This record gives sequence, structure tokens and C-alpha cells, in this order.
Amino acid sequence: MVGKHWNVETRAEIAALYSVKSMQELAQTYNVSVSTVHNIVRKKAMFGTVADRPKSGRPRISSDRDDRRLVRCSLQNRFRSSETLRRLWHIRASARTVRRRLLAVGLRSCVAKRKPPLTKLHRRMRLQWCKARRNWTLEQWRAVVFVDESSFSLLPNSSRTLVRRRKNEANLPQCEAPSTKWRTPKLMVWGAITGAGVGPLHRCNGNINQYVYESILDSHEEYLIGCTIAQDNAPCHKTALIREWMSIHGIDTLPWPSCSPDLNPIEHVWAIMKRRIQGFHYKSKGELWGVLTRMWTTFTPFFVRRFVDSMPNRVAAVIAAKGGNTKY
Repeated sequence: MVGKHWNVETRAEIAALYSVKSMQELAQTYNVSVSTVHNIVRKKAMFGTVADRPKSGRPRISSDRDDRRLVRCSLQNRFRSSETLRRLWHIRASARTVRRRLLAVGLRSCVAKRKPPLTKLHRRMRLQWCKARRNWTLEQWRAVVFVDESSFSLLPNSSRTLVRRRKNEANLPQCEAPSTKWRTPKLMVWGAITGAGVGPLHRCNGNINQYVYESILDSHEEYLIGCTIAQDNAPCHKTALIREWMSIHGIDTLPWPSCSPDLNPIEHVWAIMKRRIQGFHYKSKGELWGVLTRMWTTFTPFFVRRFVDSMPNRVAAVIAAKGGNTKY
């Protein structure tokens, strides 16, 4: 066994026995060369220990000041790639070195959450809405019918936006990618959920205007009558025609703050459905509709209720964020 691979206890034992034994005797006892024993004894005399000395290694290519400048450059624009940061750093380092320096301070590359940008008015209205319903019980939330429209792409959509952030910074405005509509063949659907489970799922032909939306409501009048509906502020939902239809059929609508998809639990159902069809290419809207309807029927009441029962937590999260975006 080579002496430098011995543990510290064995080396200390050799150094301690040197006071009563010669180097030749120690070399024979431990089956090593005399020079190995000599090096151990000499190291003990010089440094007072036989433990390994700190290795100098390759010197860092950047100073602490350089590293701080790199972090500031990354925080100025969270969407800069490591290659872009390398060029802006003005240090002859690789993109891999840039990533290591940023990881050392907790900045890692993640997929940015897509959230609607919020103005001061949006934040104030969201905060007021949540404070007015902070004491609602689960029974009250379960009685609400959450409705919404969503579009599903016929083509695989794997677009991702990477952002460099720390562990708990996912919901910072500077770390969020604005949500946009993609221009690919898509199928628009309308759906409803409550605390009792999924409601109807309706296929829409083309975009939804007030007349199309009225026909959707007519198709599911029996399900909706006498209920309280929670729907967003899409233009087709707020027209005089739709308000009159709701009034005639005795349907209450829950006032809704703008830019608040995180307060509608059906958005999580849409997200799950989109993940499940991710990566598939559908030949027609009819084929995609068949997949969506089969998937819709597999959602059990217990599965859906957990999203509706998260409403108190969603309300509390918006209040904690002072009207800002939340993790939902």
C-alpha cells in the first residue's frame, strides 16, 4: 500500500513510534520504504500534523468581484442564456463556468411560468375580490360552477422559455414569461366543473362570440339553471345579450377580477389535459375531440374536488402576494 493513501490515524501512529523505533524498523513493520517513513516523520516535524495539506489546484479564472458582476448581469435580465452572459462578462471563460458560478449563488436555469402581466389596477381588484371572500367555506366554493374556454393544439407544442432564478423566485414578475396565443391549428372547447365533479364539455366551431356563447349556454341550460357561475371577463361573457340570458334563466354570475386564471380551478384541469396530449399530432379536430371527451370522462369527482377545495388557499395566496401572481 502506498503511504500517501494511508489514513491519518496510521500516519500519526508511525510518527508517534519514531521516538522509540528507527526508520528501518518502522519500514519493516509497515512494509514500506524507508523514504516513506522519512517523509511522514518530516511532515510531522515541519507542520505539526500528518494530515494532507490543502491543495492549491488550478487558480480561479475570475475574482470574487468578477463573480458579483456576473450575478448582477444575470439579475438585470433573467432570460439571458449562459452563452450571452459569457460574452457580457468579458472574462475568458466557458459557458459551463458561467453556469457553475451562478449555481454557486443559487441561480439555476428553469422553465419560466407563463403568467398574465398585472397592472396596479389588476392587483388592487384581485386583492379586493379575495378579501371579500376570504371567509368562504368549502361548501360555498363547491356550489360554484367554474366555467371556461380553452384551445387545444392539433400539433405538438414543445416551446419552453428558460429563465435563471433562485429556488423561491418562480412567481417574481421578472422571472415570468408573458402568456401568448400560438398560431397553430387548434380546437376550442368549453367546459364546467364543480365540487361534485366535471360538468359538460362542449366543442366549439371556431372562435367564440356572444351568439356562439349563447348557444353553448342554451345547450346546457338544464345543468346551469339555478347555479352561480364563475367565468372570466372575456368579451363574449360580458355583453348585454349574455347578461339578459343569465337574468332570464335565474343564473347568478360571480364577479371576476381581470387577469386571474390562478383563481379558477378549471385552469388546472385544462393544464392536465394539455400535458397528456403533449407531443401527439392529430390529423383532424374530430380525432382530437374524441381524445378530449374520453379524457374528460375519466376525471373522478374526487380528482376534481381537490382543485375546487384549493380555493381558500388560492384566495390566501393572492392576499399574501398583495394582489400579485401566485403559484397556482
